Amino acid sequence: LRASGVGGPEALAASAKVLGANPEHYSLWGWRREVLQAMHPEPAEGRADALQDEWALTQDALGENPKSYCVWHHRRWCLEWGGEHVAGQG
Repeated sequence: LRASGVGGPEALAASAKVLGANPEHYSLWGWRREVLQAMHPEPAEGRADALQDEWALTQDALGENPKSYCVWHHRRWCLEWGGEHVAGQG
């Protein structure tokens, strides 16, 4: 996906399927961060929705492997990037 330059909701959906099967793809989490930052450069409602989706994805991944460094790193990034939008998500 990265090499093809594909981004946007379709690419995020495809990568979510891969991460659902194996959340240990560290580079895929990083690519998701790049896509999200490109899609939502400024804080706005769209960013809040995207962050809620990311939070749910990380929650599911941690259910499979609660010790996954990749997932915890992405979850921390969500908090740093979105702060107030995910702070109450626990």
